[in-house]
Amino acid sequence: MKHLAIVLFAVALVVAALLGAAGLAGASPLAPDAGAPAVVSYQGQVAVSGTPFTGTGYFKFAFVSPAGTTSYWSNDDTSSAGGEPTASVALSVTNGLFAVLLGDTNLTGMTQALGPAAFNASDSALRVWFRSTGSGAFTRLIPDRRVAAAPYALQAQQAANAGTLAGSAPGNAGGNVPLSNGTVNSNLNADLLDGQHASALALPSGAVVLGVAGDTRLASAGYTALGRTNVIGPGSWSAITTTNAPGARVEHTAVWTGKEMLVWGGSDMNGETNSGGRYNPAAGGWTTMASLNAPAARYLHAAVWTGGEMLVWGGRGSGGAFPNDGGRYNPATDVWDAIPSNSAPAGRQRAGAVWTGSEMLVWGGYDGGYPNTGGLYDPTTSSWNAITSTNAPSGRDEFTAVWTGSEMLVWGGYAGVPARLNTGARYNPTLDAWKPITTTNAPTGRSGHAAVWTGSEMLIWGGYGGITGRPSDGARYDPVSDSWTPITTANAPTGRNYATGVWTGSEMLVWAGNTNSGFVNTGGRYNPAWNTWSALPTSGAPGARYNHTSVWTGGEMLAWGGSNGGGLNTGGRYSVYLELYMKP
Repeated sequence: MKHLAIVLFAVALVVAALLGAAGLAGASPLAPDAGAPAVVSYQGQVAVSGTPFTGTGYFKFAFVSPAGTTSYWSNDDTSSAGGEPTASVALSVTNGLFAVLLGDTNLTGMTQALGPAAFNASDSALRVWFRSTGSGAFTRLIPDRRVAAAPYALQAQQAANAGTLAGSAPGNAGGNVPLSNGTVNSNLNADLLDGQHASALALPSGAVVLGVAGDTRLASAGYTALGRTNVIGPGSWSAITTTNAPGARVEHTAVWTGKEMLVWGGSDMNGETNSGGRYNPAAGGWTTMASLNAPAARYLHAAVWTGGEMLVWGGRGSGGAFPNDGGRYNPATDVWDAIPSNSAPAGRQRAGAVWTGSEMLVWGGYDGGYPNTGGLYDPTTSSWNAITSTNAPSGRDEFTAVWTGSEMLVWGGYAGVPARLNTGARYNPTLDAWKPITTTNAPTGRSGHAAVWTGSEMLIWGGYGGITGRPSDGARYDPVSDSWTPITTANAPTGRNYATGVWTGSEMLVWAGNTNSGFVNTGGRYNPAWNTWSALPTSGAPGARYNHTSVWTGGEMLAWGGSNGGGLNTGGRYSVYLELYMKP
C-alpha cells in the first residue's frame, strides 16, 4: 500500500500525521508491516487578554463532528457529544505557541491513543479547551480547527499488510490474492483496500509539505525549501563546511551574534592561538576574523556577546601564564580593541562569565589556586570594578554560571579535592551581594557538567563526579523558591562530562562529551514541561568529541571544534524545527 501524508499549513496552526523522517511526503514507502504511528502533531497559539501567553498552560483536546455534537476521540476518552474532557494536559507555551502530540500516552492526561476510529467520519474538527492556571474553569478556543487529510493516513493501518486478509498472504500487491475459502478475487489492488486510491491523494504542483531541515529525499525529488516553521520535529543534522574554517582547536570559545557564530582562541593541541572565524549559517560559509590588535593567544578564556561586540578575557596563555587582559571584537567593522588589565581581576582560566545587559561579570576559575573573586567590566567606560567576596562561595574550577536576568547563578565544580562540589551561590550585581543556593535535594557534586537557564529555572545535567563516575542525572533549580527538583533519568543520555548544553526556548539540548567508554557523538533533548528525554539522532551528526562549543541560533544548534584525541575543525548544525517544501 502506498502511504502519503498531505499537510495543512496555516498561520500558527499545523496538523500533520507524524510518519517519522522516512514517512514524510516524498520519502520512501513504509515497510509492509508498518502503519502510521498513532499520534498527530498539533501546534497552536493562545493569548490571554490579547497578550500571547508564556508559561505552563493546561489543555484538553477532542476530535468532534463539524457541528460539534459528536465526539470521535478525546485526550482521556471522556468527551461526549462534543463536551469537555475530564483530564487536562500540561504544556509549555512560549510567546503564545504550543505543540503537542495528540494520542501520545506518555503525556500526563493523554490517556487515550489515536486510532483509525478517530477518523472514520468523512469530516471532523479539533476542539481545544485552555486554562492558564492550575485551577479554575477552562475556556474553549474558538473556532474548532477542521482536520485536513494527513491524520486520515491512520486509516491506512486497516490494510497496512494485505496478508491480513483471511489470514492468507497475497500473491502480489496488484494481482490475484488467494483467499482461505479457496476462491480467487482477481485484480485486487492494495491501494483500494481502505477505499482510497493513492493516486487520489497525489500532491499537485505547488503543494507545500513539511519535512526535516536539509531533507535530501525531498530535494532530490525537486522540492524547493521555503524556510523554517515553528513546528518541532524529530530533528536533523547537516554538516558545517570546513572551507575557510578556522584551524582545528579545543578549549576555544564561541558566541552567537544573531547572525553569525564567532569562534576565537583555543589550543590546537600544539599550542594556543589568537585566530578565529565567523560562521554564517544563512550563507553556509566562514569568514576569517581580523588578527590585527587581537588579544595574545590563549585558551580556556571567557567570552560573552554584548549585542554588538564579543568580549574575551583571561584564560591560559604562552608559557602557562594567566593573562588578565582581553579584547573587544566588533564583527560589523572586523576590528579589535583592547580590554585593559588595570583594576581587572587576577588572571585565571575557566572563569565563569555572563553578560548582564550592561556589563561582563566574571568570577572564579583557576590560577594555580581557586580564587573566589571576580569583577564587572563596563564596555561603555572600558573600566573594571571588583565584586564583593563576602558570602561568596568557595573558589572552584569547571563550574557553571548562568544569568537569570537579575542574578548570576554559579554551581558545582572542582577545588583540588577528590570530591566534587554540589554547592553554589547567587550574585546580584545591583546589590553587590551573594547568597547561597540551597543544597537540599541538590544534585550530587560534579564538575564539567552542562547548565542552561530556561527563563525560570537553571537546569543542571551530567558532569564528572570523581570517584562516583559520570552521572546521567541532573536537577532543576528554582531561584524564586530556592529549591531543587530532580530531572528524570528515564531515556536520559549516557552520563558524560565536557558535553555542551543549549536552551532552545522549550528544551535543553545536550550533545557529545566524554563518557566512561570514551568520546561520543550522541545526545538528548530534555523537555522540562513534561520532564522527559528523547534522543538526538546520530545520522549525519559530526564525529565524537569533547571540549567543543555549541550555540543556539534561534532555530539550530551549531556545534563546532573540540577534540577526539586531537583538535577538530569540523562541526554540524542540528535543527529541531521542520521546514516547508514546495512540490515542483
